[in-house]
Amino acid sequence: MSENKKRRIGLKDIITFAVLCIGNGTIFMPAYCRSNFYDAFIEGFGVTNTQFGIMFSAFTIGMLGTYFIGGVITDKMSPRKMLTFSFAATAVLTVVLSFFPSFYIACGVYFCMGLSSTMTFYAPLIKATRQFGQRVGGESKALGFMEGGRAIWGTVSGAVVSAVFVALAGGVMGLRAVLWIYAVILVACAIASYFCFTDDAGEDTYKGNVLVQVKDCLKNPGVWILALMVMGAYAITSTMTGYTSLLATACFSIPMSYATFVALVPSVVNPIGAFIGGILGDKMGATKTVIVLVVLMMISAFAITILPNGISGAIPFLIIFVILSIFIGAVRGQYYAPMREAGIPMALSGTATGLIATIGYTPDLYLSIITGRLLDNPDQIVAFKQVIYILCGFGVFAIVMGICLMQIVKKRK
Repeated sequence: MSENKKRRIGLKDIITFAVLCIGNGTIFMPAYCRSNFYDAFIEGFGVTNTQFGIMFSAFTIGMLGTYFIGGVITDKMSPRKMLTFSFAATAVLTVVLSFFPSFYIACGVYFCMGLSSTMTFYAPLIKATRQFGQRVGGESKALGFMEGGRAIWGTVSGAVVSAVFVALAGGVMGLRAVLWIYAVILVACAIASYFCFTDDAGEDTYKGNVLVQVKDCLKNPGVWILALMVMGAYAITSTMTGYTSLLATACFSIPMSYATFVALVPSVVNPIGAFIGGILGDKMGATKTVIVLVVLMMISAFAITILPNGISGAIPFLIIFVILSIFIGAVRGQYYAPMREAGIPMALSGTATGLIATIGYTPDLYLSIITGRLLDNPDQIVAFKQVIYILCGFGVFAIVMGICLMQIVKKRK
């Protein structure tokens, strides 16, 4: 469907978009809420910290390497079938998890949850959002608003389940209630997906042989360049938000009790950035928007390195970090927005998403190790500056890839 075939947004469109936001903000939570309820998980499963780490590694293994496989499957099936299955399967696995099975069964459940929340979900999510954007208002806006809606839902639902956990005096019963709440939400998303999405994919489904499908995706230079651009941008967005509290305490002498609140800044302001990025993407062009946003992220991050250390730099740091978090939210919402400019047809959207995600998220494999090694330096102020310099290098790489992508777009036109 072409970008100019837009129509007015109706009730079904609103429900469809809500499913994309709420589903994306919920499907990963049964696994990732361990950071909020860690002790309760240990108590419920009756395992050691090492065993719990192995269980979560099973989830990671289920995710690892399945982005591309899921993308290929996505272009052969409708997002409706895959999203419905993903929500329903993850809901069932969440209920099983809530009864805290034995260690080996729990490892199997976590592994299957990695598959249901990634292989059969992520590429269909991006493709369905692109299709929605083409129908009602532009792909950049749809992707940006979906990311903003996901972040808002994650904050609201996180507060609700935390309140339920506390009301039940925490522990195993409180955690079980939390998991049941997530399961109910996922079942609701599965039902809504079944009725809101359609199977009339038409030209959006790849008709040829799977090997030809993969070849058509791999031979498009725009896919590879976009994947590398995402890799450079993702390195900044993931790392800068992963060490917020330590940065606040080590470099600007902010007390730990207050640093915890500083770490919540991204979850509050990221949606603002995502909405802004979506609007700019459809106005300026998605690739150009990502380039501009990465430049602004780099400037903001570098500004932190020249602030006075200690409490005198705390207020300027907080102001700059809020601004940086807005830009981070904007970039996150635009990772996949340049797909149309890169010449990726909707029929290959899933396959391309799988490849872009596989390459784009690779910094998670090594940046945390590099960052941890640097932060082992007793002088953590110097270490953080080194980390930011490395991230700015990734930013420069993302900008170069963005310029290359714009050249491809220009030649195609």
